[in-house]
Amino acid sequence: MTTAALPHRLLALAIAVAVTLVTVVVTTATSAQAAPNGYLHMYEDDYYKGGTVGRDSYDANFRNDHMCRSKRTGEWYRTTQGYCSIVNTTAEWYVDDSISSIDNNTSYWWKMFEHRDYGGYTLCVRPWGYDNNLGNNTPVEDDLSSVKRINYDPDKNDQPGGCDKVVG
Repeated sequence: MTTAALPHRLLALAIAVAVTLVTVVVTTATSAQAAPNGYLHMYEDDYYKGGTVGRDSYDANFRNDHMCRSKRTGEWYRTTQGYCSIVNTTAEWYVDDSISSIDNNTSYWWKMFEHRDYGGYTLCVRPWGYDNNLGNNTPVEDDLSSVKRINYDPDKNDQPGGCDKVVG
């Protein structure tokens, strides 16, 4: 090998190392954005995309859940005003009747209901279960309006009664 080829090989090696480091950083950032444990996460779109909202116990009425996406951070937050400020947000999402995918990051069963106040069709979600497209196997995609966590004995692994469909 000539000494003239050495700088080109060093440059190629430096580029390969830089690409590897960028890949590791991007992969780490994506993993850090995963939904935290302890919540049932509900998403606006299929495959866990769009707006997201989490619950750790119950919500009898999604109609009052109005989410805004921050221009500064890109994070979704709940507003109590009933509208999102056009100055501070890039998107808004009304949660009622608009959930398309779910991710249960808890050790509990959950019941999701078609109507407010826990009425109508009942979709049960297994502990640690998920469904990336509720429209593929349930009649309630974009039709859920309330949810509650169900306490159960994990040693018995029993599912709650009253489920029209079980996912996860």
